[in-house]
Amino acid sequence: MHEPVALSPALYDGGPALLAEVMAVVRQVAAAVLAEHGAAQVTTNLGGYQESKHLHFHVIHRDT
Repeated sequence: MHEPVALSPALYDGGPALLAEVMAVVRQVAAAVLAEHGAAQVTTNLGGYQESKHLHFHVIHRDT
């Protein structure tokens, strides 16, 4: 599990340096999921339905 670098409410907040750092971790996790399961899906959410607005990514596998 990776610890948060900084709290960022959305994909467009936080600036390019923070996003690049976060995406580097997402890339590592996605590569590990791909290696283990043969597929990986990366998603994030934007919108008013989050109670605690923060940027996060989901890295999941789907059966191939």
